[in-house]
Amino acid sequence: DKPVEEEAGTVTVKAIGSSPSDETITIASLLVSTGDAIAEGDLIASVEADKASMDITSPVSGIIAELLAEEGDVLRVGTPMVRISSDEAAQLKPLTKEDPGTPVMVRRRAVEAEPAVTASPKLPTANSIYISNICTVLGARHITNDELLKGHGEWDSEAIRKRTGIENRYWIDGEENVQTLAVQATRNLLEKEQLHISEIGAIICSTGTPMAMTPSLACSVLHELSPEKGEVLMQAHDVNAACSGYMYALQSAFDFLTNAPEQKVIVITAETLSPMVNHNDQKTMALFGDAATASLVSCEKRPGDIGVKLNRPVLSATGVDAKVLYVPNMGSGEVIEMEGLTVFKLAVRKMIDMLDQACKDRGITVEDLQKIVPHQANERIIEAIRKTIHCPPEKMFNHIRKYGNTSSNTIPIALAELVPQLDTDALIGLTAFGGGFTFGAA
Repeated sequence: DKPVEEEAGTVTVKAIGSSPSDETITIASLLVSTGDAIAEGDLIASVEADKASMDITSPVSGIIAELLAEEGDVLRVGTPMVRISSDEAAQLKPLTKEDPGTPVMVRRRAVEAEPAVTASPKLPTANSIYISNICTVLGARHITNDELLKGHGEWDSEAIRKRTGIENRYWIDGEENVQTLAVQATRNLLEKEQLHISEIGAIICSTGTPMAMTPSLACSVLHELSPEKGEVLMQAHDVNAACSGYMYALQSAFDFLTNAPEQKVIVITAETLSPMVNHNDQKTMALFGDAATASLVSCEKRPGDIGVKLNRPVLSATGVDAKVLYVPNMGSGEVIEMEGLTVFKLAVRKMIDMLDQACKDRGITVEDLQKIVPHQANERIIEAIRKTIHCPPEKMFNHIRKYGNTSSNTIPIALAELVPQLDTDALIGLTAFGGGFTFGAA
């Protein structure tokens, strides 16, 4: 994966494989053009080998001087792909004067989940737990790639689509905020289920963008939906697990109903990331959308559109430096920051590990699933998961082009679209990864 200095001021990046056995690779995506300015660590290309896909990044900052290959080309490992003109090239040691040996690069998929994963305890319950309906509310402002790029003449819509898979996103507009979206989604759910707020036993709200720390968004929704006179009492609290929040909230709902099977729980996801998007950061500005969802979870098999039986999610997390994936407090004036390559690598591995663990707890394998619904973060992450676990395209759910990354909303939005189309006995795997880092699956 190291560049070779060919002459003063230039480096050549060569094709690499995912393991020593790879003889050829295919260029799936070429992400640069001649004349592009590029920084060290920026993505140059995505390539596919026999058993895995991987990214090739720039070893230096500079200008793309020449493309030596095209998308779709099949190259022998070691074939020059891109030549970069760079002042940093003179600092690199010519490999022709050394014997660096043969690099051994093996990408493997862990068979056993890591010890840090929290396995599901054997909870004593005779009751099945169901999600009966999911209602979705999107931000009112529909933003296409072309609209997003007004005033950014150096970028184009196709580049966004190629790098992220995203073509549309919805942002809040006018008087909308995270609370109005959450209230509307919950109100729609109550109307669809023909329930009054007083018939609910708990509200659990996943949000990383609350209006305030106190009152919680869950309590604010309860206040908005309570009658003017009288008091409605129930549990209400927020969960902040970033993009894994729906998994965390579902586990809380599952455990609540295990001990109070006569109750009903509303799980809300509500995220408004658009006010904190950095419009000068090409790598993140196009990713995020605003939305809210509300799911009814109970021990009743109610006549809703979803009607899925829930197995207890498995959850885990690991601590990382804040700036690897950072969403500031609402109104702070700060913007979202993300080290894309670091997030990409860990997201793929952890979502696979967690899905393996959830299936193992259920006594099945990933191959037994009819559909897999990953967090809709970026199409490249979704595709990397799919290829690593050898999943056919039709089995892996992907509609990121419609909504972008709506954080903890993505899985419930996907379920609302997907489940009504499936057979009643279909097995669905859910898996998510978010800032923190947090991860979970069911």
